[in-house]
Amino acid sequence: MLDDQLQPAAPPSLVRNLGVTGVLLLTLSVATPASSVFVIVPGMLQVAGTGAVWAMLLAGVVCVATAFVYAELSSAWPVTGGEYVAVAHTLGPMAGFVMLGVNVFNNLFFPPVAGLGISAVLSSIYPGLPQVPIAVAVVAGSTLVALLQIRVNAWVTGVFLAVEVLALLAIVALGFADAVRPVTEFLTHPVMPAASSLIPASPAAIGLATSIAIFALNGYGAAVYFGEERLEVHQVMDDMRSADIDFLTMGQYLQPT
Repeated sequence: MLDDQLQPAAPPSLVRNLGVTGVLLLTLSVATPASSVFVIVPGMLQVAGTGAVWAMLLAGVVCVATAFVYAELSSAWPVTGGEYVAVAHTLGPMAGFVMLGVNVFNNLFFPPVAGLGISAVLSSIYPGLPQVPIAVAVVAGSTLVALLQIRVNAWVTGVFLAVEVLALLAIVALGFADAVRPVTEFLTHPVMPAASSLIPASPAAIGLATSIAIFALNGYGAAVYFGEERLEVHQVMDDMRSADIDFLTMGQYLQPT
């Protein structure tokens, strides 16, 4: 009897109330297609011009392969914590601790960048808006949404994701409606900006843009963070493969607009 009382209480576990749809909405929201197109892709266009289309395709191949690696690891260790759990199990606790530090840095770095990007877009629509306060408000609002119950969070972020996708579809439709060059020229004769004209896009520029594109497509690994909140934990691999749809559609957003 006394031994039972001295036993430490079992740590509380996370509530499993996320289905495939909820995880998919959260994962695609992390990929943030709108912020990738409006914040990250313009940098690719400045570096490689229309060669950014090739860069996005190449990055998509890399990211799809990486997503399958994430799927295998998360199926083997369906534990909340992300990459550092898999690294700790495969390479040891020290490597896992280093990966944890990398994740902390990335998670602290990305929200301000996204917030500043959103504020820059809004200031172009409404001139005179203070960028830094708007960025702080965006980060604060995102934090409040993240504090919601995870299932509610999935549907709230899903609504924002739907708005993003509709906006991007509108841009794609307007671009195709007023296209001035064949789409095939983006692949056969990519050009990049020079001092006063357009020149053929160099492999080095496309390679540099590819490294940026990998960041634009980032977010597919977020599904592994919900391993202990999934109702069907063994379908994590399916989630990762479904998230790859985001990569296939993102390439379409780079068509002439």
